[in-house]
Amino acid sequence: MKSKDRRCPVCGEALAVVGFKDIEMDLCYPCRGVWLDKGELEQLLDKAPRAGELVKSRKRFSRSVEKPRPCPECGAAMTKSTIGLDTPVVVDHCPAGHGEWFDRGELLSLMAQGGLDLSHLLVQLLERILAESPEEE
Repeated sequence: MKSKDRRCPVCGEALAVVGFKDIEMDLCYPCRGVWLDKGELEQLLDKAPRAGELVKSRKRFSRSVEKPRPCPECGAAMTKSTIGLDTPVVVDHCPAGHGEWFDRGELLSLMAQGGLDLSHLLVQLLERILAESPEEE
């Protein structure tokens, strides 16, 4: 079971845990961001046709002018990396290896790049939870 006091590295709100199969994703409803613990991205992309290729595309990104965000697990300043094949996204990565933070839309973009069909149950769940803006609820 995950720690109950994880906070969003962007807005500081408490993260909500949403389970999908054996994965517990931490979501920030106000920001629509997602925290994935180490290895959870690979689990989410397990059935994606281009999963291996996508995971191997991760590269360190050092050109960001954005202030470093704190890791929801340990509080350390996260570093940036890019992941993606067609349209790389910049994600925040815990230097201690606890996991990665995906801003709104980034995880859905990676799932599409990995080749997951839009009818895939996980894609539908994430679109429902994350794609809507708070005022649409």
